[in-house]
Amino acid sequence: WKANKLADFPVGSKAIITCRPEYLASASYKEILCPWPTDALQGLDQFVERFLSPFTSDQVERYLGNPQVDGDAKEHPVPLLEYKQFLHNNPGLPQLLSTPFILKIFVNAYPILSLQRMKGITRDDLYRAFVEKWFAKEALNLTHSMEKATSNLKGTFADFSRSLAWEMCQQQMYEVEYNEDSVGETLWKGKFSRTQSGPSPWKEFFSSTDDKIKLARRGCPLRVAGGCRYSFVHQSFLEYFVADGLWDALQGELSSVVQDMWGVRCFSEAPKMPGVIGFLVDRLMKQRYERPQLVNRVRGETARRPHVEETPRSSDEGLFWLIAHSKGQGVMPDTVKKAASNAITLLNKSLFPLSAKARDDPTFFRGIKVPHADLSMAQLWSVDLTGADLSSCLLPGVKLSGAVLKGCNMADVKFAQWPKLAFSEKVQAVALTRDGNRLAVACSDKVYVLWREDCGWKRGPALQGHTGDVHSVAWAPDGSQIVSG
Repeated sequence: WKANKLADFPVGSKAIITCRPEYLASASYKEILCPWPTDALQGLDQFVERFLSPFTSDQVERYLGNPQVDGDAKEHPVPLLEYKQFLHNNPGLPQLLSTPFILKIFVNAYPILSLQRMKGITRDDLYRAFVEKWFAKEALNLTHSMEKATSNLKGTFADFSRSLAWEMCQQQMYEVEYNEDSVGETLWKGKFSRTQSGPSPWKEFFSSTDDKIKLARRGCPLRVAGGCRYSFVHQSFLEYFVADGLWDALQGELSSVVQDMWGVRCFSEAPKMPGVIGFLVDRLMKQRYERPQLVNRVRGETARRPHVEETPRSSDEGLFWLIAHSKGQGVMPDTVKKAASNAITLLNKSLFPLSAKARDDPTFFRGIKVPHADLSMAQLWSVDLTGADLSSCLLPGVKLSGAVLKGCNMADVKFAQWPKLAFSEKVQAVALTRDGNRLAVACSDKVYVLWREDCGWKRGPALQGHTGDVHSVAWAPDGSQIVSG
């Protein structure tokens, strides 16, 4: 409640509307937002969550066939039949277009996509084409207004956009307030950051007196509110430019600089940035598809190669390089662990068989430090994780058959989402019947009985009789009686 500044909402607010629930500061936002009354269990019935349905195929078709978008004529009208043929040639695209904002990006980026005759188009491809068109248009407008050619404007726009997105990512924020009259202090730092005094890092982006900065900013997809509050036109553009910078770093020489970039924050730890991982997954899987000969090279090579700076043969190899450098004795820098966590999360999300890597290099995963990594559904069959740090990792559906977990730190790991019951009193003991349908809970000097229904757990009245705290409770084998004391 405090982290998300909900106390600042107008008194009497009854609803919170968001297109990005994953950006709420806590992963358990449902519990945080639940309006708990005095009787905590009744609060569960007062919390209602609804999701807007994606566009249907008919809605997408009507949008594509409409000569106007948001009341304005489309810049380059395209016959509906041409759109439909393009979607037919890219079977995975219609699912992406069920998201309204992605659909709008597609319409704007279509001229570039059609010219490039791309196949197997991903979300990353859509954003890349849109950004390319945006930069080209802004460069043309600037050239006309300045009445002279300016070299490499598109490169200037790209460098500025990536640098700004990277700084905002480091500061964990999505909107910046910058006042020229108070350049020594940042007055407001967005949703996930705290206000800090001291030199402002934003002058190199938002100065109104530096002509070079003003020129570069003209091409960045920004919106400005109140003349001083800057943000990307959509949160996903910030994530795209961050992913773009990380990808470029991974293609070059592997060094501590790359490690520091990838370790600036853990993207699977709240506040999460799942879009960054999503864009990188698209690029990684496309690279494997276009260069399948590199996939087999990756297995088993990273750990055996000398630790020298050299260009990886593939991005997969660069990711394993980041993971390998998290191993070692003593205290490991947070940036190193975060870089390794991001790397193994990306490999897992892009469906790389981690167990296959372990078969070729049995000791590779020993002692890796990847706290907060997302290893949902990961294939870790017979993987030796001796001494690994998996604390706070997400492990729903993970395949651990035959895995070696000796000395492995698994504090606060999450294997699945378990329902929680809230009590205003301290819970001392619990006991479940053999059929799993009734639960006895000892709270202070009372015992409650709860029973399972289709809509959740229901609680009966407290069982009285104790004169002091209840520290233990148990059911009779047939579930007919409770003993407590």
